[in-house]
Amino acid sequence: MIDKSEAKRVMKQLAPKPSSIISSTNFHSKYLFIVISLLSYLIAILLTSFVILIGQPEFSALSIGMIQTSLISWVTLIFIIFIIISYIIMYGTHTSIIYNRNTINLLIQLGASNNFVISKIVYSFTKIGLTAGLTGSFAGLITIIFINPFLLQISGFFNNISDLVVVSSNSVYAQYYIFMLIPLFIIAVCSISSYVTVKRLVKKYY
Repeated sequence: MIDKSEAKRVMKQLAPKPSSIISSTNFHSKYLFIVISLLSYLIAILLTSFVILIGQPEFSALSIGMIQTSLISWVTLIFIIFIIISYIIMYGTHTSIIYNRNTINLLIQLGASNNFVISKIVYSFTKIGLTAGLTGSFAGLITIIFINPFLLQISGFFNNISDLVVVSSNSVYAQYYIFMLIPLFIIAVCSISSYVTVKRLVKKYY
């Protein structure tokens, strides 16, 4: 006669791990990584370019209306990109859960709590956010280093508008903190979006 507790233990060992719900090697994971990396790269370029430009003395000499318009435009665009990232993660989480309902159901039947399954799924998407955020931020740093002279030349355009002639060379390395903060924001967006989605779906289906 096979002991039930022993049989349950063996089944737990044979059951798929929660992390397999979104494997780092499957197409779904690679697609999310590429898309979020590109969006993180775009955020890095936009945010750093804006910080470099507003750091120029010529920029502060512009009219308040032009400064406000520029600020609102940049912030709105970056906010939209974060919304897109959130939507992608929510859609990816939803797709993963629906596609792997049998796997999740088996884990729960074997004794895994809802919170345990939720935490493992959120961890998988958080890891994607971390790697994608770092990749996009690093690529953005390399790009900004190369286009920084071009950004400084734009200050000549500000000179023509403001009649203020100032020669400055604001270094891109002064904005290094941006490239450190972007991955953190990406991680936060991915974690929150995934958590909200997976918690709602797990409660709904399980």
